[in-house]
Amino acid sequence: MLLGPAVLPASSLMLLGSGFLCLPPFPLLIVRGPTIRIPPPALRSAPHARPQAPPVPLRVGDTVIPPGSDLARELEAFEATEAQFAAASKAHFFKEQEQARVTAAETKRRLEAEQQRREQREVQEHWEVDMREKERAEKDARREQKRQWKERLRRMLVESKSDNGRRRLRGMLVDRKNDNSERLHPQCCVVWVWCRLLSLLGQSHSSRAYSVPVPSVPLPSFSLPPIPPADLPDHWSPVPRRGWSPARVLERPGLDGDAYHRVHIAIASGDDPAVADLRNAYGDRHRLDLPNPARWEPLPPMPVLRNHDIGPLQQELLDMQRRLNSAQLDLETEWACNRMATVQTRHLEAQLADLRRLNSEQERMMKNRQVEYELLQGEVKTLADSAAASAASAAQAKAYKALLVPGYPDPSARIEDLEDVLSRYEVELRRSEEGRGEAVDRAIRREVEIGNTSQLIHDLMGTCELLRQRARSAERRRSDTEILTAQVSSIGTTFRTRD
Repeated sequence: MLLGPAVLPASSLMLLGSGFLCLPPFPLLIVRGPTIRIPPPALRSAPHARPQAPPVPLRVGDTVIPPGSDLARELEAFEATEAQFAAASKAHFFKEQEQARVTAAETKRRLEAEQQRREQREVQEHWEVDMREKERAEKDARREQKRQWKERLRRMLVESKSDNGRRRLRGMLVDRKNDNSERLHPQCCVVWVWCRLLSLLGQSHSSRAYSVPVPSVPLPSFSLPPIPPADLPDHWSPVPRRGWSPARVLERPGLDGDAYHRVHIAIASGDDPAVADLRNAYGDRHRLDLPNPARWEPLPPMPVLRNHDIGPLQQELLDMQRRLNSAQLDLETEWACNRMATVQTRHLEAQLADLRRLNSEQERMMKNRQVEYELLQGEVKTLADSAAASAASAAQAKAYKALLVPGYPDPSARIEDLEDVLSRYEVELRRSEEGRGEAVDRAIRREVEIGNTSQLIHDLMGTCELLRQRARSAERRRSDTEILTAQVSSIGTTFRTRD
């Protein structure tokens, strides 16, 4: 029944179910008509129960075994026992496999930890060697600097014997002392004090040339005592302060008697560093006293080469230079051989690590093969037990059939059927034995391979030890060549100094 059309505004909402429906912006025409009723869904009828098929009866040949008989129960018990044995063997196999996996993981972790400890030990050894080489280089540098300072001081003292050299040395050191931006070396301070003494001597006696007094000790081990500057307190002196004495002034006119007395007594009383070094070396129980501690003896003058023919010296120097070049060439060859041996050693060590890893993998595979072999033995035993149980069940079934089933047909045919079953079980047993023999052969081959790998590892370790010995011999040769180079350089320096 139509009630007529109705026009709703665009902004109106219509409630439908549980939500609101937004109408379009244009007017909507709604036509009311008869209500259509939808019938409820029809209930589906329950499916008809299918009739269960009767269980298939057991058969032995052409004879049907009743479901409730003793023989049927025996066969069911035998099948349950076989299923139990199969489940137990499978669980044992998985358990052994898990144990082998855990053992392999533990072995791998132990080998990795050992390799890491070995690498850390090698890094520590290399670091210690580098530190020792660095300390040795620093000590050599300090010794060389000290030797250069001693050589320079000796030359300056030798040059100070002449008036020209004394004036030049005094001017150089006085200008250096007046410069406050630089810090004087202690030995320069000592030379400056000696130059002050020489300047005082030169002011009073300009016509006379005094030589610098030096103690009577060999030149290579001579070093001046530490003389303090003028601004230090007087209690620094090892001897008590003495007043001004006319007698000492008459000995050296124009010189401060107290300063001269302090310097003279400090050197002559054994405070010289050379004498102190001897005392420290031999101990205080040896009384190392100078022959005449109150008297200075000047050293003899430096030898002068009267013969200016230095051809033989130059020839000898050239021969030594050629020997040095030959030694350097041998040293470079040894270095190249050492580097090659180092590379070969690293390569062999890498091969050794690979072989060890391969050996561990083969051991793991060997363990897995052993587990498989044990599982095969268990399966063979299970098959043998199954064959025996089957034979017993067949004999019992034959007896039941002969006793319970009337008109048992052809007993010889039943015996043949049972013999066929036994023959099949025997074939399966032989196959299992063959599989076990193959597993044993594989295990033997793995053992032979492991033995060969161990021998190869032993040979590689011997080769590595030989290469290490060659590297040590090369290091010794290099040290000998460095000593020879130092000797040749010192001889060349001596010749150039003489020239």
